[in-house]
Amino acid sequence: MFIKYQWVKLAVLSLVVAGAGTLIVVFSLSKAPAKSTVNTQAAPPNAASAPIAPARTVYPSQDAHAMAAANYRAVPNNKTKDALTGPNTWKVNLYEETGDTHFDRAKIDKNRDEVWDEKWTYKEGRWEKDDGTLFWSGDAWVSAAAPPVEPTAPPEPHVEVTGNTVLDSTPEAPKGDSDLADVARRVLNERATDVKAKDINGGTGIKINLYDDDADGHWDRAKIDRERDEDWEEKWTVKEGRLERNKGGVVSVFQDGIWVSVP
Repeated sequence: MFIKYQWVKLAVLSLVVAGAGTLIVVFSLSKAPAKSTVNTQAAPPNAASAPIAPARTVYPSQDAHAMAAANYRAVPNNKTKDALTGPNTWKVNLYEETGDTHFDRAKIDKNRDEVWDEKWTYKEGRWEKDDGTLFWSGDAWVSAAAPPVEPTAPPEPHVEVTGNTVLDSTPEAPKGDSDLADVARRVLNERATDVKAKDINGGTGIKINLYDDDADGHWDRAKIDRERDEDWEEKWTVKEGRLERNKGGVVSVFQDGIWVSVP
């Protein structure tokens, strides 16, 4: 009888020990951290500081890029800091100080070390630097002491006579018009100040609205109301770096300072 009781006691004790082990295993599994499904791969370096978008216009030099900004329409008695767009550009601050819409001064920091390398001044209709010894002409700085360059005479017409027919093989000059060319350059080159610039002429003359639809710092569209009757006669759109104009169903593109019809 005693032996039978001992066997029963050992069986019960084994069951208790086994149950306790099961509880410990279950408790341990419940405390194990869940496997993360988040991608922990590090972001590429400088991802947040990458430029939003490159400048649309390709300039022959940094001077030309800065000069294009200096010739934008200015807000009277105002200052534009760091006016250039695109990677690896100079730091350019522009100043309007005479109450008109043309910048009067520019300061240039070429390597962005907070030291101004050059100072430009707008005098008598042209930009000068180095105390007036150099002025901007075309797309480069030229010496103020150099003689003026004479304009190149147009080529003589080349005429061929075939039988009784006279053939003029002189190349035709590009056809187009320069209507609102300054505004077209502004749309292509100027940094957008907001998602919309309404009536940029301040309530006078032609009504012009500019739009930055994708908020990337560049103008994407323009609407033109010549009569100020809310009937937009023209709509301009920037497509793949060029400006297209739709005026009464006639499409043209802006190139070399003029509007050229699209065949």
